[in-house]
Amino acid sequence: RPNMRHVLLGLVLLACVLAATQATSLRFDTSMEVWFLEDDPDLVAYREFLQIFTSDQIVVVAWEDAELFTAEGLAFVDRVSTEGAAIPGVLEARSLTTVRVGEAQPGAIVVKPLWDVTEPGDPAALRERVLGDPLFAGRLVARDGLVTAVALTVDPTSNDPARRGEMVGALRSLAARLGPERGVSMALAGPTVLDQAFVERTQTDLARTFPLMLLVIVVVVLALFRTPRALLLPTTVVMISSLWVAGLMGAFDMRITIIHSVVFPMLLGMSVANSMHLQSRAALRMSEGLDPVAAAKEAIVALRGPCALTACASALGLLSLQSASLRPLKQLGLLGAGGSVAAFFLTFVLAPYLLPLLPRSGAGPKLEGGTQDGGLWGRWDQLLTRLAHGVQRRPRTVLFASLVVCVTLTSGILRLEMGINPLGYFKDNDPERAAVRFVDQRLSGTLDLEVFI
Repeated sequence: RPNMRHVLLGLVLLACVLAATQATSLRFDTSMEVWFLEDDPDLVAYREFLQIFTSDQIVVVAWEDAELFTAEGLAFVDRVSTEGAAIPGVLEARSLTTVRVGEAQPGAIVVKPLWDVTEPGDPAALRERVLGDPLFAGRLVARDGLVTAVALTVDPTSNDPARRGEMVGALRSLAARLGPERGVSMALAGPTVLDQAFVERTQTDLARTFPLMLLVIVVVVLALFRTPRALLLPTTVVMISSLWVAGLMGAFDMRITIIHSVVFPMLLGMSVANSMHLQSRAALRMSEGLDPVAAAKEAIVALRGPCALTACASALGLLSLQSASLRPLKQLGLLGAGGSVAAFFLTFVLAPYLLPLLPRSGAGPKLEGGTQDGGLWGRWDQLLTRLAHGVQRRPRTVLFASLVVCVTLTSGILRLEMGINPLGYFKDNDPERAAVRFVDQRLSGTLDLEVFI
């Protein structure tokens, strides 16, 4: 009914406005807390630990200096420590020039700096002392005395994406500015740096992947229908359904993780599938001489049942993720299911307006004698026909080949491994991975294991 269609279209536009206002609050999050439900016992214990001990996050600034144990080398360590500690979000800096040690004296234990920059002593004596002490060797200085580190304790509230980005940006600027002055290459490593790099890579990949997928679909649609008008329905459904899901995430304060970034490409596929079914049917009927409005109506009536069944099946399958114990997986199930239903709804609300815009001719397959011909449609139809005839002629061979492929691929399941190492997300030549590798090889690494008793 025309009046109902106009009402639904108005509701769609209103929902777009509301979603746009909520989508502006979307942000990326790679913190550990985002993976767990609020009442998860592990998350509760972790937050209790932070309340007592303030922070468990360390950023390591490390570099190799052949003249480390000289007055100039130690002065440079102190400069990095001082400027690093002054960066907002950094609680303290531990290095050869900032740590304090206890020294037994008659009747007392005196706590004093390991290296007093105001009254510097003998660098050679300091070298001998720290390399012989397991508290320092392999931690703040390499066992060969050529690499040192400044360990920066980070405020746990710096996990906020904006604050973390500013802090890591300041640390990168510090390393880029001070390193050349000393003639050394400074490595930044630690979970905070990796988290920020991961957010930046995810943002870049998402900004690149979604448009590329859309471009491929545009090319395919143009090749099949040979008219830009065929892009109206699929692209409109993709954009609006993505906006709705983004608005839903913003409204419920769902932060984007690597799991959530799958939602939008998935929406693109579901949205285009419904649109292509409708457009193919309408274009086929128009090529037979049917009026565009009548062809659109027939396509909608004929396909709303199968498309509804497909959307419901997809939604129910995605809702099975509600059985997961990790919050992002639960949210992925809800967003995917909602996106599937939204894509179906939008396709059939917008189809009466956009399908009749397809041209009467040259917009799709043309039947001649029961077969399709002409351009890509004809070649695709011929390929499918040959494939079907081949299956009919040799059913046992096809069945045997299918079983062989299934058994071969199933055997690969036994070789699957679960991996949670964040370094695996980065390429071998990425600076963040190289920095972690350097610190792990020359010092004691960047990760700590706290035992909370």
